[in-house]
Amino acid sequence: MIVDDKLAVTSLEYQYGVVLSQDCDLEQGSKVTTAHYNNEESVTEFNQFLPSVLFIPAFPAELLRSGEHLVELYQIKTQKISTNLWKSLKSNNNPRYHFLPSEPSQQIPELVMDFKTYYTLPFRVISSQYKKYYLATVNEIFREGLSLRFANYLSRIGLPELPELPS
Repeated sequence: MIVDDKLAVTSLEYQYGVVLSQDCDLEQGSKVTTAHYNNEESVTEFNQFLPSVLFIPAFPAELLRSGEHLVELYQIKTQKISTNLWKSLKSNNNPRYHFLPSEPSQQIPELVMDFKTYYTLPFRVISSQYKKYYLATVNEIFREGLSLRFANYLSRIGLPELPELPS
């Protein structure tokens, strides 16, 4: 967050989140990070070093649908999602969002990821904390679709707002 032209570090807490970094990067990153930090030398050469992990919050569906998912963190309310848009969102036909069904056995409610809200977190923080916070894994079959949808959303071509032409 930038306040008065100065960078301020803030703490954000999310109830649910999904790591989007690829499994192979996380695995190699773990090996390299462990080897690096156990080494006595000050500089080590590694091609697979993973400084940060891509993370996306997963908001309880009803909170997002009501437009309240960013209120606590940013004091921003978004538009409520209409029934028609909600149907599209729940079937993952809206490119901005990804819906995850509930998993009652894990006490996980319906969740929605908003692809405009994502972060990177230091690999060392994630690797030291994940056992404390880990709840479940997105099945491999669905992970690829989620990653592709996120990458597709980020790689879209942004068009500027065009001025109205005179009549």
